[in-house]
Amino acid sequence: MYFTGLSSFKDVKKAKQYAISHGLTHVTASYPNKFTDKGQYEGDEAQFRQFQKDFSRAYAQKTEGVAYLMLDDGKEPAEESIFYSVEFEAMKKGGHVDKIIRFSFTDRDNVAEPTKETKIYWEKPDGSPSYASGQCGVHITHYQIPKGDNKYYLEAQLKDAYGFEVGHVDKTDATEPVNVLSALPHPLVITAAKPGSSKDPDSAPLHFAYGDDEWTSDDDRCKFGGYEDGNREGDCGFAC
Repeated sequence: MYFTGLSSFKDVKKAKQYAISHGLTHVTASYPNKFTDKGQYEGDEAQFRQFQKDFSRAYAQKTEGVAYLMLDDGKEPAEESIFYSVEFEAMKKGGHVDKIIRFSFTDRDNVAEPTKETKIYWEKPDGSPSYASGQCGVHITHYQIPKGDNKYYLEAQLKDAYGFEVGHVDKTDATEPVNVLSALPHPLVITAAKPGSSKDPDSAPLHFAYGDDEWTSDDDRCKFGGYEDGNREGDCGFAC
């Protein structure tokens, strides 16, 4: 849940209580106790304001599905407010929020059930991407070839710039290039050395291709551990 335009501490506290009592959450509740409290930090007003924007952006980036906006009747979010300038922008960019439902907080003691409100503040346009662009990532589970076997396997999980999973491939035969389809506009193609080739598949780097971008698991953009219990884990980043 989001709220904006509440001028008093009492109103903010009541809005937070309402959210929790109705099965929703709010930005303060999503962080450890007192993490968002100004009193425990040094610095001036401008520094704390930037800190508020940063943790509010991170909260909005994890929102998906339907979000709720608590606002007094007849008011609109101020352009300079954290909701409008930071949280709303993050939700629109992320592609994971389908719509934002607005509900009235004018009568502080008689607020409607959020699920019964139908007034839409914003709705994702048809055809909009369902992923956050920027720096995406892929997590790989790379399996060693068992003795006496001629099969090579891997798993892959794709995440967008907000950390949402947008595609995956379960443990699959990788003796041929693996195409990982996702919400991203291009497939991620993963190619490994074939069993029986001059390169040992267990030690040879994996090759990745996304659109015109190509790299290997030996590049600086990747971090892979060593084999343990027959497999190793690794992560790579790429522009998406």
